[in-house]
Amino acid sequence: MSVARKRVLVGDADEIVLALILHILQRQGYAVDVTAEAAAFTQKLRTGRYDAILVDPAMSPSGAQWIRDLVATMPELRNRLIVAGTAAGSDLPVRATLRKPLEFGLLIDTVHDCAEQ
Repeated sequence: MSVARKRVLVGDADEIVLALILHILQRQGYAVDVTAEAAAFTQKLRTGRYDAILVDPAMSPSGAQWIRDLVATMPELRNRLIVAGTAAGSDLPVRATLRKPLEFGLLIDTVHDCAEQ
């Protein structure tokens, strides 16, 4: 019997950051979906099942309000959502916030804690 890998969704407008996070999380054994567009990110949230979700609010022109709106319409995200950005605010209704530039050990630990809950 095989055990399903934990799934992570990553959204960031910077393709280089996406590629780096994809590589790091895949090496940790996660199945990772990535997108650089807010609309595609929102669609993946609605149609997929993710154990952890990492997003930079700067993907959307409305930034932090976009994150608040996502959690308001999908409250189940609150415990799986990790915000990573240069202006990651602690007032967002999310599990964790990480400041950019990312410290990758902290990123791995935070995703792991979120995915294992």
